[in-house]
Amino acid sequence: MKIGIIHLTDLHIKETNNWIQDKIAGIVSALHLDFSKIDKIFIIISGDIANKGKGYNEAETILTKFKNSLERFIEDTSFEYILVPGNHDCNFHEPNQVRDIIIDNVHSAKYNEDNSIIDTCIKVQDDFWTFYKKIKGEIPSNKLVYQIKREIDGSYIQFTCYNTAWMSSIKENVGKMYFPLTKIPDDFSCEGNILNLSIFHHPLNWFTPNTEPNNRKAFTQHLEKNSQILIYGHEHEEEHIKNQDLKTKKETIYISGKALQSEDEKSSGFKSIVIDILEKSGIIKEYNWDKDKYICNFENNFSINGAKNIDKTFKPKQGFIDKLDSLDLPLKFENRKNIHLSDIFVFPDLERISTKEKRIDDVYNSKRLLEESRPIISLEGDAQSGKTSLLNMLYLNFLDKYKYPILLDAKNLMKYEENKTIKKLFEEQYEVADFEAYLQYDKEKKILIIDNLQNFTYNAATLINIIKNLQLHFSQIIIGTTSIFTFSSALNAEFKEINYYYIQPLGYKKRNELIEKYHLLNESPQTYTDQIILEKTKIHFDQIQTVLGNKLIPSYPVYVLSILQTLIYATPHNLEQTSLGYCYQSLIYVALTDKAKIKNEDIDSYFNFLSELAFNLYQTNMDSFSGNYLDEFYRLYNQKYVAKNLTKIKDNLIISNILTEDDDGDYKFRYNYIFYFLISRKLVELIHQEEGKRIITDLCNNLSDEKAANILVLTTHHSKDDFLIDEATLSLMAPYDNYTPITLHKDDDYYNQIEGIVRDISSNIIQANRDPKKEREKNLEESDRINEKKNANQDNEIEKEEANELVQEMSHALKAIEIVGQIVKNRKGSIDKEKLKEIITELYYTAFRTITFFGEISKFTQNELIESLKNRIEEGDSNQEIVKKINKFFQYMTFQQCIGIFSKMIYCVGNKDLKDIFDEVAKEINTPAAKLVTFSIKSAYSKLSIKELRELSKEFEDNHVAFSILRARARAYVYNNHIDYKEKQQIANSLKMKMLSK
Repeated sequence: MKIGIIHLTDLHIKETNNWIQDKIAGIVSALHLDFSKIDKIFIIISGDIANKGKGYNEAETILTKFKNSLERFIEDTSFEYILVPGNHDCNFHEPNQVRDIIIDNVHSAKYNEDNSIIDTCIKVQDDFWTFYKKIKGEIPSNKLVYQIKREIDGSYIQFTCYNTAWMSSIKENVGKMYFPLTKIPDDFSCEGNILNLSIFHHPLNWFTPNTEPNNRKAFTQHLEKNSQILIYGHEHEEEHIKNQDLKTKKETIYISGKALQSEDEKSSGFKSIVIDILEKSGIIKEYNWDKDKYICNFENNFSINGAKNIDKTFKPKQGFIDKLDSLDLPLKFENRKNIHLSDIFVFPDLERISTKEKRIDDVYNSKRLLEESRPIISLEGDAQSGKTSLLNMLYLNFLDKYKYPILLDAKNLMKYEENKTIKKLFEEQYEVADFEAYLQYDKEKKILIIDNLQNFTYNAATLINIIKNLQLHFSQIIIGTTSIFTFSSALNAEFKEINYYYIQPLGYKKRNELIEKYHLLNESPQTYTDQIILEKTKIHFDQIQTVLGNKLIPSYPVYVLSILQTLIYATPHNLEQTSLGYCYQSLIYVALTDKAKIKNEDIDSYFNFLSELAFNLYQTNMDSFSGNYLDEFYRLYNQKYVAKNLTKIKDNLIISNILTEDDDGDYKFRYNYIFYFLISRKLVELIHQEEGKRIITDLCNNLSDEKAANILVLTTHHSKDDFLIDEATLSLMAPYDNYTPITLHKDDDYYNQIEGIVRDISSNIIQANRDPKKEREKNLEESDRINEKKNANQDNEIEKEEANELVQEMSHALKAIEIVGQIVKNRKGSIDKEKLKEIITELYYTAFRTITFFGEISKFTQNELIESLKNRIEEGDSNQEIVKKINKFFQYMTFQQCIGIFSKMIYCVGNKDLKDIFDEVAKEINTPAAKLVTFSIKSAYSKLSIKELRELSKEFEDNHVAFSILRARARAYVYNNHIDYKEKQQIANSLKMKMLSK
């Protein structure tokens, strides 16, 4: 078990002009690689947090920002501050003659039982202890010496903190300090298997030897007896010393640090320490500011109390480790070099597969495989699922747990020879070629990882014999494959303890985590802020979600990162094409060139062949096709176009994962996005012909069909043709023309339908300290849960041939908002402003009519339910009470539908570049509903305007529904953005809301 320590000292934080605040990003950037795989990190500050007793408000802000940045940059890790006061943490601004007399005579003072002398002396630290409580939550009962003890996976670490500044004065002299050892509790010692670190401010040479007994000597003996590591500051000098008592062989490590903030801005430093508690060893790094960043200019391994260094017998070869940790995807980073896989890797979720029914049982975080005890584990994943990257990361993480894996590609199983194959791999992967020692090493610490089992072409009996042989040497075998079911029956019959997992695409939370990691690596450490990272992550998360669609593309890391790179850096060569359309084309292009090595000069031919094939399948209403169909299609295609040999085309398309072949020899496009994109590519060529116009119209009229909706969306990415935009816009706005749009005026029927429930559930509270990052994670987790539930329902339900007519209408309207919203966002620069305004106005009205429609349906269903229950109410039941509950339920459902459609408008239409047009639309429609939608969109995509908020608050103060929705949107803004307390207070005051600190 490893812990991390960040040692900061002498921060000297003032009330103003703290240049260290601008270096927080640089500190975090320097540290994140040191602690990328640590579960617990302690931030030790060895005194002088404030400057001359002042600056604690600023210190709280800086320390909070530092911890938040660490939590964002170094994930799956908890952080805790360990603090002791220094001389600058004492407030000497008010004279205290009693304290001065005590300090002058402290060496001969008698420390009475009631601690009055010490209490008087530490009175100058009152501001420090108030600050301490804000950071730590509670103040220690003994402010002179206190302990913090933590259990980490059965091991204990203890910090003993000494307040050496209790007798500090404005002018201190070396050799004059004194520490009253009689006040140290008897039980403050290091016993058993506890790692004890002593934290204090003044180096030991500052303590007086001129007492009886010698205080410096006694204090030193006490520290060295009870601590393995001493950490201190004050002198602004780096120190790394190990002392050994030659009699007892007890070792003590002394560590001091450079001031983090001093008068000289060029002189700033800190340390990182990683300690393995079980192995009693560690590594220390010293960082110093150099021009524009912190660089490591000292690094060394150390052992604790004579412990042997980590067993180097099986030290992996650095070249092999570098290969495993390399980032094969060609990603561009503006401000970083040498980015590794481990820097950006996100452990995907797995779903356990029941081999009997070949179905999914439950979700499982792949990081838990590091603790999995099953002897055999099979990981199945698609070609682009990140299977090999996951296996590589498991290998690296096992090393950190002092387990020694061997990585074996299945091709080596084809020529497997007992021990000889493993010996060869061992010598390739580890520095010391003592293979006999490895064979005899503890079996529980050896793991075999087999990749690409799908390439194993021998029979199941041969595989079983090989695995049995390998189990003699390895406690666990982890298998990676694209398909295990070829062997699953035979393996299950032979091996009882085997688990099968399927690698899942990244869910909402993990997708967000990957995008955030990319931006953290890509941003300049000197300029990024929490809000910048949050905003960029939100924007690209939404854009990538649009490209991924509803399972159009599996959200595997390779696709997420490829789309992200394309959105940031690539520009469409075809001016008709949107950036999102270019993303789809780029993914297909990369598949053809990287996998099948298609030359650039042949790319156009392949795209044309694929487009014609996809469109032909669409016209014949086919998703998959036989070899005979492909032969006939090729014969006709070859009469019209120059084409490569069909066998070569087919092989290249399968290699590149464009096409896939099933067990029956039938073919289909591997992913829907390829199929739909290629259809839309051909459709654009026909858009001015009658056939093309007819297809576009059919697509517009059939939006409840997922295929039709996706093809139409992708077609809008290919062309900015007026017919396409007009037809799409006008056709899509057709639903509910006979319904009156909601207004949310007090005389609106819909207003009266939901007012009661809004009064019941509205809130006038804003919690001031909600963390936007955690708030976003919570929302994304909820989205993942909803998605999992939806997928489970789809798996368990038999699809009906004809969906309910009402459901189809609702689906059509919501899809209309989505598609036209994409046209608006992606074509905003090439559509006339007046036309954009017309389209957005129609979008608002469509949303408002849809809400009216749902309200009418809800009211009708509610009345029907009440009537049907009247005859079933038994004697003694309260008719009135039942009706009341039914009414509340339907009111709540109706209001939630309104909020849901408002949210869909925000997501589908929202764009910060169009805020002026949104304002014009709201002004033209001139209803509370329109103004709320515009306010919601603007506050979601740009900074909230306090002035506008106050104006709307005044306008809606007598409109309970509109005012409650406005409050909810403002609360969402506060919870989902990094804003200062003053702005939160302004928002709360504007809406007459209460601010709560917890």
